[in-house]
Amino acid sequence: MGCGKENMTRRADPRTIRLPVKYGELPDFDPVPIKPRSDGWTPERQHQFIEALADTGSVEAACKHVDMSTVGAYRIRRLPEGKSFAEAWDKALDLGVRRLEDVAPFAAHRAARSKWGPRAERR
Repeated sequence: MGCGKENMTRRADPRTIRLPVKYGELPDFDPVPIKPRSDGWTPERQHQFIEALADTGSVEAACKHVDMSTVGAYRIRRLPEGKSFAEAWDKALDLGVRRLEDVAPFAAHRAARSKWGPRAERR
């Protein structure tokens, strides 16, 4: 009985589990024209970042989703050619934060009912 990969199950990466923002709500932008690298901020990766930012409301989570650093994200945002990207970033972040605000009351309620939440001290 070996430890073959066929017997192993992996949990889904939580960074990829998101409730996607509707396509029409995503801000449109022109990707930052930077030197092309397969492991860099390609136009496709920039679009995926903006989508993830709108879904999560978190720059760090969006960077993890596209497997890039936050330092690199802020660097291309500050480029003179990055104005459209920066504007899309702001709009996507607003969408994401609004989504977090929509679910926050439910998350707080759930935590209060959890045995590890605030009421746990009373037991």
